[in-house]
Amino acid sequence: MAHNLGTHFGCMEPRNVCWAHGVNSSEALDVALADKSCHMIEADLMIRGASTRSSKAAARWKAAGSSTGALTARDVIMCHPPAVDSDLTFDQFFKRVFLAVKAGRRVGLKLDFKDADAVLPCVRLLRDSNVGIHDASYVGAHASTRTMPLWLNADVIRGPGGRPPIPGEQFVQRCLEHCPSATLSLGWTTSGTPRLGYSRRMVDEMRALTANVRAHVTFAPSAAHLFASAEGPRASMIAMLVEDAVNDRGTPPAAAEAAVKGPGVRRSPAEDAVDADADLAPATPSLSPSKPALGGEQADIFSVLSAAISSPAKATAPSATAPRTITVWGPATPRVRRWFLNALPANKTYVDVKPTNVIESAVIGAHVAMRPLYARMFR
Repeated sequence: MAHNLGTHFGCMEPRNVCWAHGVNSSEALDVALADKSCHMIEADLMIRGASTRSSKAAARWKAAGSSTGALTARDVIMCHPPAVDSDLTFDQFFKRVFLAVKAGRRVGLKLDFKDADAVLPCVRLLRDSNVGIHDASYVGAHASTRTMPLWLNADVIRGPGGRPPIPGEQFVQRCLEHCPSATLSLGWTTSGTPRLGYSRRMVDEMRALTANVRAHVTFAPSAAHLFASAEGPRASMIAMLVEDAVNDRGTPPAAAEAAVKGPGVRRSPAEDAVDADADLAPATPSLSPSKPALGGEQADIFSVLSAAISSPAKATAPSATAPRTITVWGPATPRVRRWFLNALPANKTYVDVKPTNVIESAVIGAHVAMRPLYARMFR
């Protein structure tokens, strides 16, 4: 399949994808599977009792000499810290989704790993179920489950105020070994601190981690942190997307740069810092990223989600290009939303944001006011 997402959906765009968040219970999974407007089910995974290591799963983990080989998908629960338990294990969760897809429910999975020990037993189950492995030419599994969109997500780089991340090289290696056609969704750890913004070092660490990955990678920055970043790191983040556009289409760097900034616009970094923060109209005024168009265009959404899936042979070819996209997530004020709808390439941007609460609005608002000056000082 072609790597350029923009060729697959006419007027549909990645930002039209509709997500079901935190599907970490049996009840939440029932709701998500019944909601036909939901395109992607996002769920969180960790080892039961990981915070205390007091469960039977932890006992086996210790008995095996701290080897994740002793763990199975039954030891992984659908859970987001600070919660530590769930009524749904990963094998139960996956079986229900798998059977629903096989029966005709069109939906993809985004698995957000909160615990490094949960990765191996889960990707092994996915591999054994022929999910995230084969392209459309493989006939050894049911077509709908074989080609269902699969995203494997983890925070693999330490971000602003963030905790230590999941080891990135190990996560990438395990995902590619067992699910080579899956999309890798890679992010930075963050916290609720007022300190916002990514540094150039954080961006460079992600670039180094993914430099040789011949699979679809979607970078997952917080919308508020990306907006608050200084001009240099922010431009570097967007450049990771432009580089793929150059590789895919042979576009000269200058043309690719203009495509990001806007047709016929040549601006200095200082001008960008001011213009990007102006009260701009959204690039697609009628678009509501969390409420996509449905009906006859539903199929196009799944083409968008699955567009980067390629066969293992293509993925390992030395000359193969590797698609890069971006998924902005987290709380976003209207002004931050206007910014990323205009600043980020529409055919490479997934939108997974939510409204802000009072505190979040105040913190982001302060950065909005200081953004032009901040951008000039810390490039």
